[in-house]
Amino acid sequence: MVMVMRGMAAAVTASVVLATTLWFSPAADESALGNVLDKIAAAETLQLEITRDGKSSRLWAKQPQKLRLNEADGTYKIALGGRLWSIDEKANRATSGPSPYFRNDKPGLDLLALLELPDRSHEEDFLQQRPAERVQRDGVECDVYRIEIPAADGTIRLEAIVDAATRRLRSVETKSDRNGQLRPIAKVTMLAVNEPVDEELFVVGDTLTEDGRIGKVTDRQGIVSIKPVMHGRFTPVGSRMPIKPGDWLRTDSRGVNAVCVRLLKQTDVTLGPGSLVELVTPKQIRVIAGELK
Repeated sequence: MVMVMRGMAAAVTASVVLATTLWFSPAADESALGNVLDKIAAAETLQLEITRDGKSSRLWAKQPQKLRLNEADGTYKIALGGRLWSIDEKANRATSGPSPYFRNDKPGLDLLALLELPDRSHEEDFLQQRPAERVQRDGVECDVYRIEIPAADGTIRLEAIVDAATRRLRSVETKSDRNGQLRPIAKVTMLAVNEPVDEELFVVGDTLTEDGRIGKVTDRQGIVSIKPVMHGRFTPVGSRMPIKPGDWLRTDSRGVNAVCVRLLKQTDVTLGPGSLVELVTPKQIRVIAGELK
């Protein structure tokens, strides 16, 4: 009888230990911030607003591992898996490199990467946080998560706001604390989840180039000159000279003067004598005078 009771006691103790372990495990506790972020990252589509230095950017994300980030200055970024393109359409430039927005060990968008933290060694502490308090935001009951992490010149405060009923993230932001003075660093605000997102947002234009060229001179005859954008005067055109957005081309009106230009992708243009054009983009040419073929 004593042995049976001891066995039952051991079983009860083991059950209590197991239950306690599950209760405090971030994977099992729905209130842990890591679970909230994982659910958002697993969404089919996301639309976010990112605010830095008082300027707002718009982000769209779509499974699997597609991202479009429109910056306030008119440039934008496109990420496809582990590759990121930084694009300036006005300059016809697209440079590529590694993408920081998706991780190999977790599916979906890495939301904390959007905050551009200088040090992510304390990330796990943040993900294990439970609500610090419950507040009302726009008439909605919300849980507030907070953590402070050391920085080179003070501390960084991270705060996440989560809808208490739906467990959906509303926002996450960082502020620097220097001698008691708080300064906003970045804020990510959720705009929409699983709403339709146009696939065209994630297409890198096939006429964009690393150095911004939109074409090149393939042949010339007689007197031909060029005025690059932001330059004040025309200079002679060289052989196979690259053409950039906003360049002006001019052929002299006296004599047999002509120039051939190949624009991306594979569009050939010929200017006859006495012509003046502005090459705006690979698909747009403004004719001021003369003939264009």
